[in-house]
Order: sequence, then structure tokens, then C-alpha cells
Amino acid sequence: MKKSTKSSFRVSRGTSSLTVYRWKHPATGRNCWRFAWLDGERWRYVTRKTKDAADVAAQDILNEQAEGLVWSTLRPARRRFLEEVHRKCPEVEEAALLAFLEARSKSGEISGALDRFCEWQESTAGEVTPWVRQVKAIAKRVGSHFKGQAVVDVHLDDLRAWWDADVGDKSPKTRQSLRSVLVTIWNWLQREGLVGYDPVTVAERLPLVATSHGERRVLESTELLAILREVGIEWRPWVVLGAFAGLRPEEIAPMPTSKKKGKRGLHAQEIDWKFKTINVPSEVSKVGLPRHVPMSEACMEWLRWAGITEDTIGPVCPRNPTRWEETARLGRVLFDGKWPQDVLRHSYGSFRNAVLRNLPQVAEEMGTSVAMLNRHYHNPRPEELGKEWFSLCPSMIRNDPMKGSFGKGN
Repeated sequence: MKKSTKSSFRVSRGTSSLTVYRWKHPATGRNCWRFAWLDGERWRYVTRKTKDAADVAAQDILNEQAEGLVWSTLRPARRRFLEEVHRKCPEVEEAALLAFLEARSKSGEISGALDRFCEWQESTAGEVTPWVRQVKAIAKRVGSHFKGQAVVDVHLDDLRAWWDADVGDKSPKTRQSLRSVLVTIWNWLQREGLVGYDPVTVAERLPLVATSHGERRVLESTELLAILREVGIEWRPWVVLGAFAGLRPEEIAPMPTSKKKGKRGLHAQEIDWKFKTINVPSEVSKVGLPRHVPMSEACMEWLRWAGITEDTIGPVCPRNPTRWEETARLGRVLFDGKWPQDVLRHSYGSFRNAVLRNLPQVAEEMGTSVAMLNRHYHNPRPEELGKEWFSLCPSMIRNDPMKGSFGKGN
């Protein structure tokens, strides 16, 4: 490179360049040559006695910048630190280490982070459901226990000690439920970049708890007939669509206090009698995705019994039976005091799978996942009981169902 005879000149490498200029030392008055370069957010200055020495120094800096780190200007202690990192961190761990450092720069005090998590949970759910209340309560306990600590400073041993103390001698189901909430929390913290990336979070490293595999109360055919015989007329469609189509209770008749934007219950005109399909739109579906549920002959016959026909329009069930205490009444009359939660939908899933033996299809119809069905219906009823369930007909509740054959009535 041809050097300038002027008071400054430029040293270049590729698209980068440095300007070297004359400079008088303020203390000694000596004339020198100097240039500046940006190290992150800080300007650094290099001074040499001669023009040639400054030219060589500028070229060295540009060469080191091209490699990614200006090693020569680091303090000895910093060099030793980076050498130690290089020695102890294998290449396969580099991404995890960088993610941890990034998280540490973002990570705040854990209780504040969990407050934001609770806001996200409620916003995502659209309302304060029982699950959201449970999650918020647990998040509050975690935040209170680790108050003052940064999120990244809560390690497995710390979390496990709190988990063991919090659940104590509670039931396996309660222990596993708490673990599931902690996993949800830590997955969110990781997505937000508040903890370093790890394929398995500290919450997921908590021990699994053996439970009863998530089995739920499933009705016998005679119990369903008793419900259909006892339920109030206006709530008949609610029972029929839960028991014979697997719709969620809130998809049939939402609670009037629901805060989910745009959510409503199923309308009768969304039942396609010609193609024997219940079209569940996104504004009805709990998960926000539309689905199409096939109607069995039993479902159509029971819907007509419940007052829903091809000409019916409007909500299939205007009032929620829980809000108006119909489920509480049925629980007292038929179930020794308490209505089994989601018993109609759980029964449908069990008996539908008993007939089909096809969990992916049942999951699609019910608007859920195969994993969830495996938890709840891993041990389905015999095929004969499934066929019996979908052979029930309204004539059976006008007489003693045990005196006739299922599917034919009397």
C-alpha cells in the first residue's frame, strides 16, 4: 500500500479501514501517530512513535478483527479467563454456554418473571379457568420461595428441595400435577430466553410420579340411561352431545361468565343431518380449531328425542347446566353427591375407541391429542360394550332397559 505524506492516511483490509492521524501527546508534547477502533461499544486508541509503526499496528488490528477477536489488546487476566473457557468448554457445549450467558443478561428476579408468566397464561386461556387458577397459585408459591434470586440461579437441587417440601405426603396425582405445572413454567421461561437452552429443563428432571395412568370415570350404559331419564328437558342436548359425540361441556353450553373472546356454544344449524356430521367452528372449539364430528345413528335419534331436529336453529343448549346447578342436582340424585367431571366426554372417548380401536381418529374427532387419549383411554372397554353404548335408544328410558335388548327397545 502506498503511504500518504499527509497528516493522516487510511489503512484498509477488505471492507474495513482505520484512519491513522498525527497526534501530539498532551503531557510530553511529543508528535506521534494514532488511530482508534470500536471494540463493541467502546472506542480504543493505539498510539505509536512513528508512522510506519502505526501503519503496522493498524494492519494487525484489522487482521485480528477479521478473525473475530482482537486478542492482542485484551488484559492478561481476560486472556487467562478466555483460555480457561476454551479448555473446559467442548465444542458440543458451545451453544448451551452462549444461551446461558444470553439468558443471564436477560434474566431478572424470579418472582417478577413468574408474574409475567401468569399474565401470559391468563391471556392465552382467555379467562381464569380452574387450570389457570391452579397454575397461578403454584407460580406464586415458587416466586415467594425463591424471591430475590435470578431465574438462572434456580438449579435442579433447589427446585427439587422445594418440590419435595411443597408436595410432602400428598397423593401421587397431586405430586404429578405439580410437576406438570413446573414443566409448563420452565418451558415458558426457556422460550422467553430467561434460562439457558437445555433440551431437558430443570423441571423436567424432577422425578416422575407413578399414577393411575390418568384413568377417568366411565359410565355404564345403564348409568347413562339413568342420566337421560333424570336430566331436565332443556339440558337433554348437553347430555346427548357429550355422550354420543364427545363434545366438551363448554363447547355445548359455555358458562355465562366465560371471558373467552368470541366463544359461544354450538348452534343447531351447525349440525349437518344430510352428511351426518357436527361441524364445530373455531368460535365454539375450545382449542380454537374447527373440527367435524361424525354422527352415529344413536346420536341422531337421541338428538331428536332432545328436541333438536333438522329445522332447529339457535343454541342447542342456551343455559349452562353447571351454572344453573343441574349437574349438582344430578350428582346428588345419581352419584352419591357429586357429578363426575367430564364423565360424558370420557365415556364417549372410551366407547368410541372400543369400537374403532383407532386413537388418531378418535383424537381428531374429539379435538385433542393422541398422547392425551393414551393417558385417559389406554385400557379401553371391550368392543361389545362400545357397540352396546352406541346402540342405546330413547325407547329404553320409557321402560326398564334390562327387560329389552340394547338397540331395539321395547
